[in-house]
Amino acid sequence: MPTLASRNVGEGLGYKFRLGNKYYEFPLARRGPPEGYMSQDYVAWAHKDKAYAQFSFAWCVERELDTTKKRKAKDQDHLEVPGGGGNFADLTLKVLVKQSAGTLIAFKSEFLHGTTVLAGAHNRHMSIAFSEHVLTAFEKAKQGYQVISGRGAGHGQEGMDKGTGLEVTPE
Repeated sequence: MPTLASRNVGEGLGYKFRLGNKYYEFPLARRGPPEGYMSQDYVAWAHKDKAYAQFSFAWCVERELDTTKKRKAKDQDHLEVPGGGGNFADLTLKVLVKQSAGTLIAFKSEFLHGTTVLAGAHNRHMSIAFSEHVLTAFEKAKQGYQVISGRGAGHGQEGMDKGTGLEVTPE
């Protein structure tokens, strides 16, 4: 996969960022590919993801708690959870990460992971993942295949790649 580059960030190795008044520079580090996601109030049952990199990342950029709702113990969507829910759970490592704005989580996608119920919490995340299906589509494009999202993609129709659900046709 190509690494992240733009008109303001040239190709090659390295990156730097500023935190407060201090700059952190990693001149020999490879940059990740440009695959990112933004989500709000994400909740997921325990699952595993297929990734081609060792770690994926989730950054909680904002978190709010709704303390005005009356919560009923029998209502599963509104369980009383001290500090709110929507927390990240790694079931393989048996770790629960309480969400807070500014929290960056690095996790192994192939480990069993998910979230707790929201319980009045509202989280906004930016995630960087390294999905195998994106890599597969990119590799096919490099081999001269035209990769397009097609009508009925992912339904096992003739001409569809069963691994990615994308329509693939040689040029």
